[in-house]
Amino acid sequence: MGAPQKEKIWFVKLNKLGIGIYDRSNGRTASFASSDMEAGDKIRILYRSKPEKLTSTLSASPDIPSQFHKGIMYRVMEQISARKGDYKGAQYYQIEYEKCVKMAKEYANKGRDSTSYRVVPYDF
Repeated sequence: MGAPQKEKIWFVKLNKLGIGIYDRSNGRTASFASSDMEAGDKIRILYRSKPEKLTSTLSASPDIPSQFHKGIMYRVMEQISARKGDYKGAQYYQIEYEKCVKMAKEYANKGRDSTSYRVVPYDF
C-alpha cells in the first residue's frame, strides 16, 4: 500500500504558521478546514515566545521573569563600562550577564509546556 494521496502538513511562511492539506495527485496545498479533522486528531504546537523589545518608556516592565531582570542590567552595565574604557568592569558585567543567560536557558527548557519533553539547547 502506497503513501496516502492527501496528507496534513504544516509550514512557516512570512513568520506565520500554516496548516494545510497536501494533495500528492496534483502537487498542491489546500487550506486546512475543520472538516479535514477526524475524531481523535490533535494539533499540538510547541513554541518559544520572544519578549517584547524594551522601549524608552520607564514605566514599562520587560515581559521576562523577574529573576532575570538583572541580566538586562548587567548587559547595559557591560556596554557602559566598555564605552568608558573600564574594561575590567566590562569583563565583570559580561561574566554576570552570561551567568544570567545560562540560568534563563535552563529555566526556559525545563518542561514549562506541561509535557515530558526537555529541550536541550545548543549554541553555535
